[in-house]
Amino acid sequence: MPVVSRFLSALSSSRIAQYLFYSVVFLMIFPEFVSAAGEVSQPTSVTLSLGSTDMMSEEGISSALKMLILASAVTFGPAAVLTMTCFTRIAVVLSMTRQSLGTQQMPPNMVITGLALFLTFNIMGPVITQVYTEALQPYMEGQMSGTEAWKKGSEPMKRFLVNHSREQDLALFIDITQSEFPEQPEDVGLNVAIPAFVLSELNTAFQIGFLIALPF
Repeated sequence: MPVVSRFLSALSSSRIAQYLFYSVVFLMIFPEFVSAAGEVSQPTSVTLSLGSTDMMSEEGISSALKMLILASAVTFGPAAVLTMTCFTRIAVVLSMTRQSLGTQQMPPNMVITGLALFLTFNIMGPVITQVYTEALQPYMEGQMSGTEAWKKGSEPMKRFLVNHSREQDLALFIDITQSEFPEQPEDVGLNVAIPAFVLSELNTAFQIGFLIALPF
């Protein structure tokens, strides 16, 4: 049947794409296998020495660590957008506005999500730029250690989170986590700043949505 053949061909093509993707990732992580395959001319002289491979060197470990960080960023990116940016407030306000207008699913959820993401990237632009220039770029160029880069990169985010959180929400999570009261925004831990920011954003979003719904 044509439908079955199309499905099987699509399935096989998707599997081929997956195999190609995994092969490229493998070659990116272990480039020494490619060079070894090109240099070997006599099978009897092939030796395996794990201690002399490039991946065991400091540069190889650093490259693998960078790829791991990139994969982690892609994995936890959606969670970071929801909990560490103004996306939640914008999405809730737009959804409540649509509900107040009584337009059912118009505009669609994809339009609301896209508009919320666009506004979020514009609002968070200065903070993201500061994190990139002060932490990520120096770390990728080898001018800064991972610990120092994390400290430098988290400071702008902490300032943003704390400055847009209510004092009562910060005090609540400081009490829950039994943390010491910070003297500066940079001293607030992410385990306090993130949930306090999310709670404040939801509170503000529902207040704005309620005010918008009043005329209707």
